[in-house]
Amino acid sequence: MLAALLAAALVAVLVVAGARAVRWASGGGTLPAQVLPADARAYLAVDLDPPAGQKLQVLRLLRSLPDGPGGDREDLRRAAYDLLARGGGLDGVDWERDVDPWLGDRVGVALRPPVAGGSGGPARAAAPVRPVAALAVRDEDAARAALGRLAGRGGGPGWVLLDGYALLAPDQAQAEDAARAAQDRPLADDPGFASDVDALGGRGVATAWAATAALAAPALAAALDASGASGGTAAGRALVTGADLAAAALGPRTAAVLRVDDGRPRLVARTSGGWARPAGAAPPGLAGLPVGTAAALAVHGLGGALTAGWDRLVEEDPLVAGVLGGAPGQRTAVEDRLALELPAGLVPLAGEDLALALRPGGADGAALRVRHPDPEGAGRALERLLALAGRAGALPERATTDGRLVVATTPSARGALEVSGSTGPGAAAGPALGEEPRVAEALPRLEQAVAAAYVDLDGLAPPGGWAPGSAPARLAGAFAAAGATLAVPAPGVLELDLRLLPR
Repeated sequence: MLAALLAAALVAVLVVAGARAVRWASGGGTLPAQVLPADARAYLAVDLDPPAGQKLQVLRLLRSLPDGPGGDREDLRRAAYDLLARGGGLDGVDWERDVDPWLGDRVGVALRPPVAGGSGGPARAAAPVRPVAALAVRDEDAARAALGRLAGRGGGPGWVLLDGYALLAPDQAQAEDAARAAQDRPLADDPGFASDVDALGGRGVATAWAATAALAAPALAAALDASGASGGTAAGRALVTGADLAAAALGPRTAAVLRVDDGRPRLVARTSGGWARPAGAAPPGLAGLPVGTAAALAVHGLGGALTAGWDRLVEEDPLVAGVLGGAPGQRTAVEDRLALELPAGLVPLAGEDLALALRPGGADGAALRVRHPDPEGAGRALERLLALAGRAGALPERATTDGRLVVATTPSARGALEVSGSTGPGAAAGPALGEEPRVAEALPRLEQAVAAAYVDLDGLAPPGGWAPGSAPARLAGAFAAAGATLAVPAPGVLELDLRLLPR
């Protein structure tokens, strides 16, 4: 039952992706962060009843998802319940009897650290985190009756009513412990949490937060346990290296908010990890790609970021150094397999500016353009990576000119991405993608970005169109395009801004 309730909260994040932004201090009533404990390592909260105008956008997004509900239901709580019920996540739970009479409009989930020898006994102590859910209650008597019935069936969750919420945990001892901890010090009073949410412009209808560094160790332990590997095996070293890479990228804390700005669903996420804007930074070259590009990705300064991140990992983590760094003057097994010195051999391919473009419908192929003083080195690195992936020859078209490498699947894709040289770095010969109003609408912060991506959902459609009723058809029926930017708005801060353009 608890798993289903936690899943309901996660589904609700998708449900409310079109919801209206609400400031942290607005909206009235108690928030989930005010009844969940401050020792939480991760937090997720959603509002299931946005204003009517925004609710329509939410339902359109929900119906565009694979297995999303159809019909014209206006109750997002019921829509989330039906979505779960179709997947078998709520067996034996009746909406009218067990949920609707008491469930309110706010849901929160927190992951607490394990406590050895604490509530739940030794088996619980081995768990990497302790989940607790906070569900808003609009009728306490109905909540007591429904939760009591569910608990009486055996295997039900532990629960406590607190300040207008039902706190649910794997067992009663953990539920009561969470309630005591929240009364002593709620998450909303944690300075780091409050400042992270405020930096996003305040609370949205869906808000997520994580103490990323604190989650890394238990997540790694769980992965090692699930794989049966240890830190000394090759698989274990790979998991450790992956965890370190993720922790370095995400930094000590990460926060995200989902809202609708000017009618456009928007996700904003921020993390701190020692990020710095590349020297001599310029906007990524996405705007200069050929007009009509169906999907594009552009990154500025990736080569420099690769070098800095690689050096930091090797210096700070002995295990990573053994796998990637090797001894002075000796090649590692990874370098032998790639036949490249790392990271230097990959830096030309990462480039000073990198752009990937997909032509409409995929019929005209895809192309990659890299700007770097050593375009031949970029070509060698690409050949090695393709060969290792079993895709040798996948990009047969190649042109090298003026410090740029262009490779593509077809001559037309290569030609569309080749640079005239008369309009500056990153510009295309002929009309540019950035001149299209839809692109400017999807990427309003492109000039401040270090990376950007854009997708035209009509342009991605195959020549015969999407299959009626398919997930892509449903998504394209609700939204015309999507754009995302990565920026470094302040030293050490990386910010993602993702926007969907509705029809």
